[in-house]
Amino acid sequence: MIAETATTTNDASLVQGVAQDSAHLNNLQVSFAEREITDFNCSSRSQRENTSKMEVSEYQEKNIHYLKEIDFLRTKSPIVKILQNMIVNFSHRSCAIESNTLELSESQEIWDRLNKSYNLNNLLKNEKFSPPSTISSSDKSEKEIIEVRNHLLATYFIYNTTHKLNQEINIDGIKKVHRIMLEDTPMEKFCPYHNRKNMQQAGKFRTFVVQSYGEPFTVYPYDVEVSALMEEFMKFYDESKNIAIHPIMISCRLHASLAHIHPFYDGNGRVSRSIMAQYLICNGYLPAIFHQVKREKYINSLRKIQRGKDASLLVFHQNEQMAKLFSRLNF
Repeated sequence: MIAETATTTNDASLVQGVAQDSAHLNNLQVSFAEREITDFNCSSRSQRENTSKMEVSEYQEKNIHYLKEIDFLRTKSPIVKILQNMIVNFSHRSCAIESNTLELSESQEIWDRLNKSYNLNNLLKNEKFSPPSTISSSDKSEKEIIEVRNHLLATYFIYNTTHKLNQEINIDGIKKVHRIMLEDTPMEKFCPYHNRKNMQQAGKFRTFVVQSYGEPFTVYPYDVEVSALMEEFMKFYDESKNIAIHPIMISCRLHASLAHIHPFYDGNGRVSRSIMAQYLICNGYLPAIFHQVKREKYINSLRKIQRGKDASLLVFHQNEQMAKLFSRLNF
């Protein structure tokens, strides 16, 4: 496990500055606090994006020394080996944000048992996999155990398909990750309507309106908008390969956009964090692991990105992984 280290005040302030300007890249999302109709007008969207790119480019130019330092240190890290060792930590923390109560040692036990009793390569080859059910001695609920098990398998799938198969982010891959996440859970097959037969939800875009009854009350994009929004999501991903914006900033937007589109009935947070991780891995960065971050603070950070105001928490934790790695390896 990567050692915990403190980030310097100067680095933290620079990260916050990068984060604040990265928020200008938010053009896909609708505010969490206020429901608005998504604007698909190509000319106005293009104009907003061009303005955003110019502003972010100006900030990057002013702080290019800092970003170059991150990129230089990144090239010195044996990222492939480290990623395999981060599977448990990343999956555990991602589930913990969703209020899963398993301890890190319990998640490690599940991973160890999976490696002993299950051919993980089957997950990469066989669409209809059957993961083992008895994988933990924990007295925690079966639901929480399966949730961690599935996240471990989904993370393994992402890490290996990214490196071994050079697979980039795509709609089918996002659905596959979601299908793995919901295997053997109550939400794998579910229907919110009374007196109707449960329907397959795992790996399929939702066909219902979903809401969040927290504070503030949230109505996510209507189900009829999901396919079009996901097309826009993929369009931005494809276009991001040819624009001069730092990958860490792009990853923040991808994460926040997917979380807001909420394409699935359940599991959107775990999937969006996993896709953010996949993007970072594809670009040679470590995935963001949210150590000791309270859910409320994390959600508020996503809301700020979606309002175009701030992304400091997400960017900070992504860069923090690099600092921890270099401290551990004495770079």
